[in-house]
Amino acid sequence: MDSSVVDRRRRGRPGIRAAAGVVAIVSLAADHLTKVFAMHHWVTPVHLIGPVTLATTSNAGAAFSIFQGRSVLLAVLGGVLAAVLLVVLWRTQTWGIGLPIGLLLGGALGNGLDRAFSSNHEVTDFIATGFWPVFNVADACITVACIWLGISLALRARSDDGV
Repeated sequence: MDSSVVDRRRRGRPGIRAAAGVVAIVSLAADHLTKVFAMHHWVTPVHLIGPVTLATTSNAGAAFSIFQGRSVLLAVLGGVLAAVLLVVLWRTQTWGIGLPIGLLLGGALGNGLDRAFSSNHEVTDFIATGFWPVFNVADACITVACIWLGISLALRARSDDGV
């Protein structure tokens, strides 16, 4: 195989990285702005539609409130995750992997920065559904990114098998 092809595969595609960077920045900004808005406007619960209520709460743990009180561990894991995501993004060749990596990176940074810069090292959550733990935009980005990655990887594996 031509060395330029191997080198390009190792480095990924710049257009995918740029788009993933935009996705990460937009999701990070959306998360931050909605958290700031929530802290100032949804101190008392606001019924939105059906079971959805907007009410600001804090979470000292991770998803589903696991690892409560382990902010340092969560910060270290978040930093490691961000580094791994950047390496994967640098090497990715497909939009179906690059874009959800950008979304996942934006969500991880949103919660990580919230935890790092809040006085109590907690994440602000504000979307309550009544049947799911209270969450925020970063959590939604992470969830959507994981589903998207799972589908992309499954489709890729299926096409690699010739099915």
